[in-house]
Formats: sequence, C-alpha cells, structure tokens
Amino acid sequence: MCPVRVLEGAIWVSCFLLVIGVACWMKGAFIAPSATGRKKGVVLVLTFVLVIGSGIYFIGEKFRAANVAPTDLRLRGDWQAFTPERLQTELEQGRAVFVDFTAAWCLTCKYNEANVLESNAVREAFQRHGIITALSN
Repeated sequence: MCPVRVLEGAIWVSCFLLVIGVACWMKGAFIAPSATGRKKGVVLVLTFVLVIGSGIYFIGEKFRAANVAPTDLRLRGDWQAFTPERLQTELEQGRAVFVDFTAAWCLTCKYNEANVLESNAVREAFQRHGIITALSN
C-alpha cells in the first residue's frame, strides 16, 4: 500500500474527526439545562448540518479521491477478478469459492488483505483445500 495515499486518507479522516470535536464542543457549550427550546433546536440543527456536511465532504469526496488502495496491487497471487458468471461456473463444478468484497477506501479491509489474506498460512490453506479466490472490484 502506498504510504502517501494512506497518509492522505488519514489526513481527511482526521479533518472529519476535528469537525466532530467542534460539534461536540458546540453541543456542550451552547445546550445548557437552562437554554430555551429554540436555542437548543438551533444548535442541534447546526451541529447536525456540520457533521453530515463534513462527513460528505471529507469522507465522501476527499477520502475517496485519495484512492487509498493502489489498483495495481489489487490482484496478487492466485486472486482472480470476481464476476457472477465465474462464481456460478465454479460452484456448478463443485468448487469452493472465497470472494473478498472490500472497498478501496477501507483501511481496515486493506490491512486485513495484506496481513491476513496474503499470509502464507491462509494461502496454503486455500491451496490445500482447493478454494478458488476472487476479488471484487
């Protein structure tokens, strides 16, 4: 995994978390037990808009644009591209199929791919049991 892309994705997630912190501060600072219903409502609406808007901007646009997973590393080893037709063919022939459905922006997924699914023990188990491995797009 490219360290620059991971860093870029981490920066956008950190920006989103900063906005969450500001939203929590707003709620704590402006919604007191003595506050009027109108004041509470305005602050809650502003907080909601801030969190949803920043989530769409930072996580939806910026993080996705960082393209955390390099596309040239997606099909390693015995992994084949997933297609429904290929899956059906393998299942009809009585073969077991392991399909890895992940998202390009998911850091946990990428970590698991690199450290679990690509480990020697898992590769050997797939080969020993004749399991076909497929990777979704």
